[in-house]
Amino acid sequence: MIAAAFVAACSPSSSTPTPAQGEAALRAEVQKETAGKIAVVSFAKTDGQKAEVFGTPAYWLSYTATLRTGEDVPLGGGPMYAFTASPFAGNVVVPKGTEYTIAGIVGFLQKESGWVLLELKANRLPNTTIDALRPPAPKRW
Repeated sequence: MIAAAFVAACSPSSSTPTPAQGEAALRAEVQKETAGKIAVVSFAKTDGQKAEVFGTPAYWLSYTATLRTGEDVPLGGGPMYAFTASPFAGNVVVPKGTEYTIAGIVGFLQKESGWVLLELKANRLPNTTIDALRPPAPKRW
């Protein structure tokens, strides 16, 4: 999760955050977590839900996004599992130019200054290039 330090560029009167705000939050987090080694290629809002958190208006924006590796990227750790962690034991190097899809949510709170990022979650979806790198399963007796 990300602290509510990211202030979305939205007027306080907007009824919900825009998909562009969700995309900006995702781009900022991917850049921070991967030091520019992975880039957001596309972003699409898939759903949204209004809510309240302790009486404060909130909004959860569901999304899918395509990411692309800008260089050979070793996957195997990091706080944003979908960006930087291997889906299986051991480190794996994903080749430069590999595109893969993630899905998740971006949560916002509405403050007087506008919509503020509350959290960002992402999960990597199956990908034939990355999944083909999976080491063979250990032999059983």
